[in-house]
Amino acid sequence: MAEIFNLVEKSQQLLEDNKKDWTNKWNEYADKITANIKYIQKCRKTFQKWHPLKIYLNVSESKKGNPEFSIRFKGQGIANLVLDKKHKPLLKITKGHSTANKKYFNFDSPDGKFPWNGSQAKEFRKVFNNCKERKGKSEEHMLESLILDEMECKSSEKFKGTFLNVQPVGLAETDLRFQMPVPLSGNTGQPKYTRGNIDIFARVGRGAATKLAIMELKRNERKSYKHAVAQSIIYTLCIQNILRNKTIGEKWWKIFGFKRSLPNKTTLHATAFLPQNLKDLYDKEIINLGLNKQDNHIQLGNDSIISDYVFFNMENERILVTKQSLFNY
Repeated sequence: MAEIFNLVEKSQQLLEDNKKDWTNKWNEYADKITANIKYIQKCRKTFQKWHPLKIYLNVSESKKGNPEFSIRFKGQGIANLVLDKKHKPLLKITKGHSTANKKYFNFDSPDGKFPWNGSQAKEFRKVFNNCKERKGKSEEHMLESLILDEMECKSSEKFKGTFLNVQPVGLAETDLRFQMPVPLSGNTGQPKYTRGNIDIFARVGRGAATKLAIMELKRNERKSYKHAVAQSIIYTLCIQNILRNKTIGEKWWKIFGFKRSLPNKTTLHATAFLPQNLKDLYDKEIINLGLNKQDNHIQLGNDSIISDYVFFNMENERILVTKQSLFNY
């Protein structure tokens, strides 16, 4: 396991060398989010979600006294949602949004702020409800949004019954989507001390057996497959270090939605979430890293990181899981 050992060692060394810096940053994130949770929850209650639009709140915005919520259509940001001084929701369309909406969806959306329940906002939502365009700027963002749609499904229709007992980690115990930032980037397959973002952060399992899964997603394009396994492991190492940090671990555990105290040992799932026809590329990366089905555990103190996979096909904008290892233990 020489390559995987080197990857873990490099990641751990970078996290140790820069521990004071990232601890301070993630401590500030955690404190401000925690102080703002009740307000975020209050804000969320002021507006309905309108299918097929999705509401996101990133960690940077969640620290602010009056955060801006991102409204996205198939993963593409199309507008923001803000509250006025009377805590009434407003649709906020910037020039950047208007340019993108015209480019990707052929929609001339006006700039400005409009009452969320007013006629202009209703017309805006209607346009996207009837929009037939499949994707915006990023196919990967569209895929991510479709996967989150499936995870948020409350019935056995989740992934058309092919992948149950999985749900996204929501910010501040709400249904708001967010990307968890981490102290290392792994997009080259090697750790670098600069902020990275987890594609899909999920809870898998049920009850006390629920674990965290850090998922790296790749679109259905062979040339786009780069280091999915390595990235997922680097980001999972970051989460393990955040949770075991005495200053911030318990804070983030609560932000992730757990009611119980952070256990002395836990299992984290570093998961490559991939189209089925990229399986051969995944297999090659596994071999290059020195991982295999019998030896896919990384032990860090009392904690275990397990390298996992989820393969899928897409049919009529539904995600069907064809094979997965998360529930094979």
